Amino acid sequence: MPVKRIDELGETLHYKGSKSEGPPSKSKHLHEYIVPFTMTRIQRFDGSVSDEEYPLHLKPYCVECGKIRRRSSTYKDALLVEVSHSEFKTLKDLQRV
Repeated sequence: MPVKRIDELGETLHYKGSKSEGPPSKSKHLHEYIVPFTMTRIQRFDGSVSDEEYPLHLKPYCVECGKIRRRSSTYKDALLVEVSHSEFKTLKDLQRV
């Protein structure tokens, strides 16, 4: 059987194509966490509403990238930010997704 040279094979060589970019780059910033909270009255089991207002807060998240911290240890370095009831509801819906 005669041996063929690479020049004679033509376009039958395997083509790999361009390399993919790889995984996305890591975050290039220090996370600055805020904890949004709102003050609200609590409805008791007997149907009455409390006179005092109590804070309801969400999980801390980064202002720049939106990363949500699931651990409670970051509450100490997070900034508390009071928001309105409507803003609290929209932020709560965004964190569920």
